[in-house]
Amino acid sequence: MIPINLKLPAASCRESSKCKELIHFIVVRSLTPQQATGNALAEAFSSLRLVIMDIFKQALAVSLLALIVGLAVNFIRSDGISLFPSQGDDLFKKDQIKQISIIEAQNLLKSREAFFIDLRPTDSFNISHIPGSLNFPAEIIYGMLARFSQQIPIEAKIILYGTDAEDTGPSEVASLLHMMGYSSIYVLMEGWSGWESKREN
Repeated sequence: MIPINLKLPAASCRESSKCKELIHFIVVRSLTPQQATGNALAEAFSSLRLVIMDIFKQALAVSLLALIVGLAVNFIRSDGISLFPSQGDDLFKKDQIKQISIIEAQNLLKSREAFFIDLRPTDSFNISHIPGSLNFPAEIIYGMLARFSQQIPIEAKIILYGTDAEDTGPSEVASLLHMMGYSSIYVLMEGWSGWESKREN
């Protein structure tokens, strides 16, 4: 192997053109720091490492500054995202999502003042359902939100019902609709089974 006598001052590597020349020299000649001879090249590599560390530190500083500015803007804006939910941010406030009895729901059905949303599977809905209700199965409603928003006005009064009182689907969907901007949301406490029993009596 031919000895290499490269006298490159360490300070010169801080200049971008010199760094490029050094990198080009190493790649083209297929040399590694272990293969190179002399202290000059070792010092050049050390300086290059320092340059890279400086760039990394500057990038980190810029990222932290951007994060701080973003948090400050979010805090100042009235519609900023809440980072630490409090009791006041509870999605299940009584004035937003309410439970409704069978009798109250029947009165709203007669007066046509509300949209009834059946969250049961389509097969169950096709067998029987509250007259005039719309079927949006809870397990696939995420894929039907566009159609929901087209059919149900944002200011509408909505009554959600599932299979029975143990069905958690209505509460979960109520939370979802609240995040979409709906505010007048009711959950039929006893679900479809309660509605059926009251109708039979």
